[in-house]
Amino acid sequence: ERLAVRASYYMVTGDFPQCVKEYGELIAQFAADAIAHNNRALCQSYLRNMREAVDGMRQAVRILPNRVMFRANLAIYSDYAGDFKTAEEEGKALAESDLGMLAVAFAQLGQGLIPEATETYQKLGTLGERGLSWSASGMGDLAVYQGRFSEAVRIFERGANADLAAKNVDKAARKLISKAQVHLMLGQHGPAAAAAEKALGAVGVKSAGGV
Repeated sequence: ERLAVRASYYMVTGDFPQCVKEYGELIAQFAADAIAHNNRALCQSYLRNMREAVDGMRQAVRILPNRVMFRANLAIYSDYAGDFKTAEEEGKALAESDLGMLAVAFAQLGQGLIPEATETYQKLGTLGERGLSWSASGMGDLAVYQGRFSEAVRIFERGANADLAAKNVDKAARKLISKAQVHLMLGQHGPAAAAAEKALGAVGVKSAGGV
């Protein structure tokens, strides 16, 4: 129990190398501890050790194959590791899970399947508040990828406003930063600065001015 508490402490405080070490020691003693495998994989993901994160989630899924969050984490980490086939399979196995569908969209993008990814992002937007927010980010990114910059600006703006209305300030700020970057790509420095200022205001940070 003391080892589990210590490992959790390092995860919460952001000492991810130590988190990996502590959970590794816990797993050495309790190999069937699915939560430990999941948490160790999470810390590996923060260290960008995505292959190790995938391996950890495979272990967790083997122990508790019906735990939706474990399978969703396996799908997302597989995306980040470039294993799009596994990500798509695991994501689709989760049926109407918003996180599973997000993993599928990432996998389709990674394989260059733009129409399929577009359709998946649209479906994602029907899966509650979180799905709607992820859908807006994905559709905005797709618009940028395809060179539809003015449309991307509108998508990010609408998405940010919806996030702000739902008090999801971090998600709103990320969309506003994306909007600012698109304005910069268009050479629109004033609107870019305004979007960046709005992002800072959303998270309660006071700007020092300038771009």
